[in-house]
Amino acid sequence: MKEFKLPKNPYKGIKLFCKTCRVDNSKCNHYDRIVYRVRVHIPGTKNDIKSKMLTAANYEDAVLESIKFEKE
Repeated sequence: MKEFKLPKNPYKGIKLFCKTCRVDNSKCNHYDRIVYRVRVHIPGTKNDIKSKMLTAANYEDAVLESIKFEKE
């Protein structure tokens, strides 16, 4: 099992998400259930956000996938 890590200054909106605990965290012990997740603010609204669980297995791919999601 690969342990996911975020760099010191991660790309905006990218978090580690545990599918078992259903929370954003990095200290969870469910290593097989942790994925990258991105949250994006919807322009033109006050507090609306969209979130997506990313399928990327490494951080660089997660950044590319989140940029593509933001453009949608």
